Amino acid sequence: PPQAPANSARLAMIPLNRDECASALNTLMGCPHEEPDYLAPIPEKDQNTVRKTIVLEEKDDANSHTISLDNVTLGRSSVTGIRSTLISRQLCTVAMEVEGKSARASITMLKESKYHAVFLNGEPLERPVGKELELVDQDILSLYGPVDFAYRIQLSS
Repeated sequence: PPQAPANSARLAMIPLNRDECASALNTLMGCPHEEPDYLAPIPEKDQNTVRKTIVLEEKDDANSHTISLDNVTLGRSSVTGIRSTLISRQLCTVAMEVEGKSARASITMLKESKYHAVFLNGEPLERPVGKELELVDQDILSLYGPVDFAYRIQLSS
């Protein structure tokens, strides 16, 4: 019998530098972001670390229904390329799940909000540990304040 075409879903996290992130937030919010005064400045050597695009991908054949994808833990690691000790090793987990033809992405915090400075679209992300929050295409996730160690979420299915 002929094979049904495979669906593929993809979640890419594209690194943004401070300027790219500030510009994207300005476009998104219609005004410049506010820099919280409680954040220690990031040393320049840490800011300019080369970070990789992180991709979660699933190709799915027509016979299966739901596939739970591998997720990725964000923080100070070889996966993110972040070396700054201001960033915890295990900050949050981003996951993608495919149901039928649609993909959804989510973030789950691994630290209490008082122990991190993760921002989503320029706002502090204050979710309880272990509680999933849906991410949508073009969201801006920053691991330290509104613009540092930021990623643009690209979700396609």
